[in-house]
Amino acid sequence: MKTFMTFLAAAAITVTAVPAMAHHNANAQYDNSKEFSVLGTLTEFRDIAPHAQWRVTSVDPATKAQKAWAFEALGANGLRRMGVAVKTDFKVGQSYTFFYTPARDGSNSGFITAVVINGKKYQMVRL
Repeated sequence: MKTFMTFLAAAAITVTAVPAMAHHNANAQYDNSKEFSVLGTLTEFRDIAPHAQWRVTSVDPATKAQKAWAFEALGANGLRRMGVAVKTDFKVGQSYTFFYTPARDGSNSGFITAVVINGKKYQMVRL
């Protein structure tokens, strides 16, 4: 009986550890001590695990140059739980204000902490 209980405990630890290994540490990739915002047009939304991928294009007000962004954030289910009607409120080609923590490597990427949709700010992550 003791051997069986040891086996069950080891199996439970293994099963719960596998998803944790697949998920990365956001603090390692993003500087969570800083938060910026950008007004941009959504060009792509991929609802994949563990974080949805959001592609955004913004225009630099000073130079008028376009800048492509790659963000990670909550997926569609997380947005729905916050009250966003994903199919009607959130569309490719529309502009939104994105609040994000920047990538540590200096690239045009980050982790979205909040988004403004139709004038309402939806806070996804609290820093």
